[in-house]
Amino acid sequence: MAVDSGQSSNGQQPMHGSTIETVYSRRKMKCYSVTESELKQIGLANLGATICVGIGSALFAFGVDVFKDSILATEIPKEANILIDSIQPICLYLGAAFYIAAAALLWWRQSMIGTIKSESDEG
Repeated sequence: MAVDSGQSSNGQQPMHGSTIETVYSRRKMKCYSVTESELKQIGLANLGATICVGIGSALFAFGVDVFKDSILATEIPKEANILIDSIQPICLYLGAAFYIAAAALLWWRQSMIGTIKSESDEG
């Protein structure tokens, strides 16, 4: 039985490690023609929805945090009642409004993509 000395026949160290094997494949894809302005509108709809969800989440979290603090507090100062009575509901309603705006933007984005698909030539 031969023992590998760690050297190849030309005296150099053999290469060890990963090898890359190229694989060729095919798949059918549908491609749609999209204008630059449509692509910008889709991107802006994504950006707007992301911003609305972020702001809505922050406002909603602040409103819930104020509610939690008012429940856990043993004594609420008179100055804090303004925050509980007016600011907290405003944050919750504005948070919900931003979520609705995000949903509307995503619906508009999806309808734009549907229009692009329906106007594209299926030929």
